[in-house]
Amino acid sequence: MNIRHNCLFFLAKEPGKSDARLKLRVRWNGQTVCFNPGYRVNIKGWSTEGQRCVNNTYHGVHKTPASKINREIQRYLDAVEDAFDFFERREKIPSRNELRLKAEESLGIEKKGRNDSENIYALFDKFIESESVLNSWSEGTEKKMRTMKAHLSEFMPEMTVRDVTNETMSGLVRWFVNKGYRNATIIKDLAIIRWFIRWMYRNGYYNGKVHETFSAKVHNYDRVVVYLSWDELMTVLNVDLSDSEYLNNIRNVFCFCCFTSLRYSDVYALTWDDVKEDSITVVTKKTTDLIRIDLNKHSREILDKYRGKRLAGNKVFPVYQNQPMNRGLKTIGKRAGLCEKIKMVSYNGSRRIEEVFEKWQLMTMHCARRTFVVNAMFLGIPEDVIRSWTGHSDSDAMKPYKKVVDELKRTEMDKFNRD
Repeated sequence: MNIRHNCLFFLAKEPGKSDARLKLRVRWNGQTVCFNPGYRVNIKGWSTEGQRCVNNTYHGVHKTPASKINREIQRYLDAVEDAFDFFERREKIPSRNELRLKAEESLGIEKKGRNDSENIYALFDKFIESESVLNSWSEGTEKKMRTMKAHLSEFMPEMTVRDVTNETMSGLVRWFVNKGYRNATIIKDLAIIRWFIRWMYRNGYYNGKVHETFSAKVHNYDRVVVYLSWDELMTVLNVDLSDSEYLNNIRNVFCFCCFTSLRYSDVYALTWDDVKEDSITVVTKKTTDLIRIDLNKHSREILDKYRGKRLAGNKVFPVYQNQPMNRGLKTIGKRAGLCEKIKMVSYNGSRRIEEVFEKWQLMTMHCARRTFVVNAMFLGIPEDVIRSWTGHSDSDAMKPYKKVVDELKRTEMDKFNRD
């Protein structure tokens, strides 16, 4: 028996929105059933003809890569085909409900067993177990998720699926504010909660819409981009650290990132196999993009310092754990005299908090990537070239750096305002 059927992935567009919910519509024998894979897709990054996300595009607030969504599309398609194959072997035309249940069984969705009294924290463990494998989480990401689970448990120790409401989310925001969390942290934590709720929805544990309807009235703000000017970078590159091999290694790794845009996770994993004559090629740990970064005079000189040294795993640099690296950078920055005063503004709820630091106090490994982008833009390197090195997904990601460079250019122009 052959059951003629048609599967169509499409976007359920909404007026005024640049993205839309991804849907799968299946038709057969005069019947129709729809599935919701649980992703929002940017309309410009969708191929209607191919029914897939366009390669190297990113979607939704979490910038989910096209490759991940396309894998999920294929998983749903395979599940539907398996369901039809099941009924064809039994010479049976399935009803809408029968097809849905069989496909959801293949997908691992057990809607029949949904229980609104199920404990949220047991589900959170399942979420971590599932998503950590699917997304190749780092140890740091998994730790962040378990910290979020601990926050939820402290907020509502006996939380169940039926407690996932807009009122509960509003209460969670108030709890974060009363605990003294800064708004930037609250926004990030809410994004994790939405991710978890979407996972519950996609896997049949929850059938509400909180992940789509809840909007937190949390004041956001532009964070200061902490970076080193070219002169400051040269000062750090040349400061005398001959008394400490440990600090010298940290300085070299940091400066290499300043000249290549590498993240900490990528320089940590860098091996000599990734190093070519004029470039390095890496698959970034955060986005799994394959990028090629051209070498320059300074990055070559730093590489040359480590040629011939045999490190475990054929690694290029002796990179320490992130926290010791950041502590060492502050010591290096202080020795280099990076004492420019920087005002940092943050919010806890509606309360404005102003703090003043010297630049060395704010130095971290992520400053290296910012240093690369700001200096590259100031030197006039085209944005698309910079993005090909950094792996930034779109122009929006460059806006904070553009603002900094515009201020720098304005300062340089002011030098003409003299008698």
